[in-house]
Amino acid sequence: MEGVIGGIGFLGAGSIIQSRGNIQGITTGASIWTAGAVGVACGIGNLALAGMVTLMALIIMAVLGHFEREVIEGG
Repeated sequence: MEGVIGGIGFLGAGSIIQSRGNIQGITTGASIWTAGAVGVACGIGNLALAGMVTLMALIIMAVLGHFEREVIEGG
């Protein structure tokens, strides 16, 4: 379990890039953690938890994607 957490943390941190004051890749890092959590839940046999986390992640991404388009495109 510790190896999985360390590996996911390493990959997530590697996806976050800072360049000239801009930070990019935060959502990519978060999605790597989410995929890891779903994988661990499946691995321990807790398919109900894995399904709930997957459903919540999809709903959150849809809602925030809509919000992001509204903010960036100005309505």
